[in-house]
Amino acid sequence: DWYGARSTRRGDLASVTVAHASFADQPQDPERAAEVVALLERPAAERPRLILAYFRGPDAAAHFTGMASPETRAAVEQTDAAIGTVLSAVAAHPQGDRVAVVVTTDHGMVPVTHALNVTRILRRHDVPARAVSDGTSSFLYFDDPAAVDAAFDALSGHEAFDVYRRGDPPAWAHWGDQPRVGELVLSAHPPYFTADVALWPWYTRWLGTLGPDLLPSLGNLHATHGYPPGTPGVAGVLYATGSGVARGRALDVVRAIDIHPTVTALLDIEPGRPVDGRPIAALLE
Repeated sequence: DWYGARSTRRGDLASVTVAHASFADQPQDPERAAEVVALLERPAAERPRLILAYFRGPDAAAHFTGMASPETRAAVEQTDAAIGTVLSAVAAHPQGDRVAVVVTTDHGMVPVTHALNVTRILRRHDVPARAVSDGTSSFLYFDDPAAVDAAFDALSGHEAFDVYRRGDPPAWAHWGDQPRVGELVLSAHPPYFTADVALWPWYTRWLGTLGPDLLPSLGNLHATHGYPPGTPGVAGVLYATGSGVARGRALDVVRAIDIHPTVTALLDIEPGRPVDGRPIAALLE
């Protein structure tokens, strides 16, 4: 089961899918490993060539209990054991020498201390925008396009975030020039993060009108992700082994957008549509 395995308009987009009502309904990592093993053990005619499986990992624990907490350590150990179950199944498989395994994460984690009070910041600078905030970004939408330039000037130079125009993104961004992106985008600096006022506890929402620019972490959030590439701590991990994978290679940095074309190269197929990345040549035999 993987994001993109099904579409509300087009239905299932994979030959085998496991329906879950929501992200919270996803199985725990040992159960997910068992699903992968069951697919591996199918007869050859029924076995998928590509199995994509999302493991929960330590994300929630790190967010809400901290990166060094016992809860996060236990979550890491559980995921490690689940991956070990999959690797053992591959090693024992009669065609295990034809299998490649790629293990990666979508992000790292950075400790946080304060939330950006975006609503208050906009009010203080008389910026007539609607803010949609989460993680480390806030998209600002304007009813009056003529107000964007003055807002950009007013918000630039803040100690806690950078501000970008939709049509002039930083080199690391791939958000394009579509209207779903706000006319302005705020990108928080660590150790700060963003959160919509509507998601705050009800008894704190008045702070969006009268509070300071920076608020002590709300909801016991201890760490988050979503900062620009190159920010210490945001990089994830990538391990690959098996058929078609070069042995004994250690790569300093890889781009997440290069993983998709690397997997299609291992499968000896072309991506179904143009992608931003390219195969990681040093990872391939």
